Amino acid sequence: MVEEELKSALLGMLNAIDRTEGQDISDSLFTIDGILRKRKNELDAQLVHYLSRRSYEKALSYLEGSKSSRENP
Repeated sequence: MVEEELKSALLGMLNAIDRTEGQDISDSLFTIDGILRKRKNELDAQLVHYLSRRSYEKALSYLEGSKSSRENP
């Protein structure tokens, strides 16, 4: 499912940011951009909005169905 593929890429990118791994960040962004470009019609409009504006944490929160994906309650 495209949402799971996207979620995995978003998590990978955010983890790479935490590790300051430039190549992994770049690879994840390439994957995310490719999903948006090739499978945009399969995604919810709100998710497309977040991704096209590079609001990746919001996109991940949307996919996870929570307010913030990286906050601990």
